[in-house]
Amino acid sequence: MLAPCKGMSKMPERERNEKGFTLLEVLIAATMLAIALLAMGTGELNSIGTNRLSRDVTMMTASGQEILERMRRNKANVGSYNGFDTNNAATRPATPGILQDDYDQWKSNLTGVVKGSRGQVTVTPSAPLPTTNQVSVTITWPSAPLTKTITIQTVFAN
Repeated sequence: MLAPCKGMSKMPERERNEKGFTLLEVLIAATMLAIALLAMGTGELNSIGTNRLSRDVTMMTASGQEILERMRRNKANVGSYNGFDTNNAATRPATPGILQDDYDQWKSNLTGVVKGSRGQVTVTPSAPLPTTNQVSVTITWPSAPLTKTITIQTVFAN
């Protein structure tokens, strides 16, 4: 065996025996990992909730546009849509025909998107001008923790 060179000393005892992580280092790393995973999980949950709300708003807006298109198609009877309320069967037109079909299909579409949703139509004749009708479509639906509402307004010329 070769003898150590002069001037070179042996490694200190402490450096020679260090071969891994201390328990404290492992606990700190595990804590940091747990905090990072918790933050990512919270962000994911927020993202899911925002996506659901966005989907609901989009679908409810499309449903409101749908009843407006049905009214535009049946322009001669726009005033007959006044008072439509999908949560009140008494507002369903009694006579079979376009109005009753529009009511039934709109109600079916609304409840198909979000259970417990409600659509209401208000027609204000001669507003804002004598030859027009102002139409408001209000859609309400349950969305934890609050109820959400959108209102779409337009004007139909007579």
